[in-house]
Amino acid sequence: MGPDRKIYAPSYSSFQQIAYFLDVIHKPNNPGLACQFEHESVDISFDPLVLSAKDGTCNVIASILAQPGISLSLAAPDTICALGSPNVYQLLPFSCGIDSITWTVEGLGAQIQPNFQSATISYLNYGNGKLIVKAFSACGNLSDTLDILVVAPPSTPLNLGPDLEVCDNGVFTFNAGSGFTRYLWSDGSTDSITTTLFPGVYWVNVWDACGNLQTDTIKVNIQQVSVLDIGEDLPQQCAGFSKTYTLPAGFSSWSWSPNQYLNCDNCPEVTISPETSTNWVVVAQTSEGCISVDTLQALIRDTLLFELDTFICQNWELILFDSLLEPNSTTQFFRPAAFAGCDTLWTIHVVGREASSSAFSVTICNDATYLYIEEELAPETISTFQFTNAQGCDSLVYITVNSFPPISLSLPMDTTIRIGDAIPLNATAAGSPALNFLWSPPDGLNCLDCPNPIANPLDSITYTLEVTDANGCVLEKSIQIRVINECDIAVPNAFTPNGDGANDVFRPVLDPCVYTVTLWRVVNRWGQPVFEQYNIPAEDSQLGWDGQWNGPSHPSDVLIWMAEYELYNGTRKIESGQVTLIR
Repeated sequence: MGPDRKIYAPSYSSFQQIAYFLDVIHKPNNPGLACQFEHESVDISFDPLVLSAKDGTCNVIASILAQPGISLSLAAPDTICALGSPNVYQLLPFSCGIDSITWTVEGLGAQIQPNFQSATISYLNYGNGKLIVKAFSACGNLSDTLDILVVAPPSTPLNLGPDLEVCDNGVFTFNAGSGFTRYLWSDGSTDSITTTLFPGVYWVNVWDACGNLQTDTIKVNIQQVSVLDIGEDLPQQCAGFSKTYTLPAGFSSWSWSPNQYLNCDNCPEVTISPETSTNWVVVAQTSEGCISVDTLQALIRDTLLFELDTFICQNWELILFDSLLEPNSTTQFFRPAAFAGCDTLWTIHVVGREASSSAFSVTICNDATYLYIEEELAPETISTFQFTNAQGCDSLVYITVNSFPPISLSLPMDTTIRIGDAIPLNATAAGSPALNFLWSPPDGLNCLDCPNPIANPLDSITYTLEVTDANGCVLEKSIQIRVINECDIAVPNAFTPNGDGANDVFRPVLDPCVYTVTLWRVVNRWGQPVFEQYNIPAEDSQLGWDGQWNGPSHPSDVLIWMAEYELYNGTRKIESGQVTLIR
């Protein structure tokens, strides 16, 4: 009697006194044919321990006597992407003799063409349902159920909406909508919603359960009308002066602080009449709630100071404020205020030259030129220009053109990766600090303004890095990455879960192209699942079987594995094979 309370007996060959099968009485307590005797029910010929059994009860592994069952093939399609398309389902081999099999679908309309142990099914509507297979055998009624999802096309296409104009310093959120299985935003986030504080171009890729890809892009600009600019500060003003400022178009209100020397601190027209130097802070708001801030400074003096340098020929004279000024002289003129206001003190320096000359220098980027009187001057050169006026006093202009320190930039060599691989784009740059970095396009980059982003593109692409130094000089270089769609997994054909730290867990070795292992299953030779995992990220350390089955350790045996995995480009693959558990 076996552990399942059934009676087992050797079934001998008529030619050799060796038992290759076991006969089974399924219900020993029932009289007559109701005991359900089954001849040669269990095949034991593959077990070396029983090949020589001749008399009496033979030694049999207990798992051989487990309750028989039926199971659909591991490759049975459960996600249907095309309405009305034929889908083939196959039962795995079973031990008991089966009289009949029924195939039914619940929750979905379907056309079923049964063929005993297999069936071809076409689903007629979208939604969720169940495929139920029932077998009637000498071992009793057996069944297996498979959840079915018939994926409907999106009711509306992906749409992030129109481009936006937002307030300065605003916060805005994008929603790609629900109903998709995977999301990838330009900033690397994978939720259906993303939030940002900065203007720019944003895009999202979405995939449905069938791997169909949609993409959309939206551009965010700052409303210029929401940026307050009330003009330059007011240096060297006399007490008693006034100036009026009008609320800029686009703003509905503003407030000036402090309210000293103002005719009103929130009127559409504010007039300032400072008696002492004053700083104002102005806060303006639009009707949409955008807020912007600007400042204004007025410096009040009792005497305005001005200084002037001028050059004349040695034989010239300069008349200023009714005074005769000679070359190589310095003269001051005090001009009292004629009316309400402040006095003025002028200091005039007159330089006499035989040939009037002037010199100046400019600094430009090393790959630019400086234009002077329709002549382009190259960096690191000194040029002289001579001019003659009506009085015959020549003037010379000396121009020195310097160059900023050049920018140096190097990128890795062009390369080829497999889809799913990530590669660092380590740029080496030098120049006048601080350097600003800008990568484009943003596809697959985790950072756009750093020198060493990580790239994980899904298609072949050319990335361009633009480096700008503190002087505004720019240098660009590019790197090309070719993406190939090869993808493999490697699965060991044996493992030893004995706790020695080596080969203790049975798991697939995955290429980086694998995004998710949607199914990792191990079944015994009778089709019974001994281990299952679903939807495990490829890099998850929990992926794998440690050899335990319902608590106890599974004995040494040859088992069947099946892996279903999804690639980064949305493609799904199914593979299966055998593994030997060694204890």
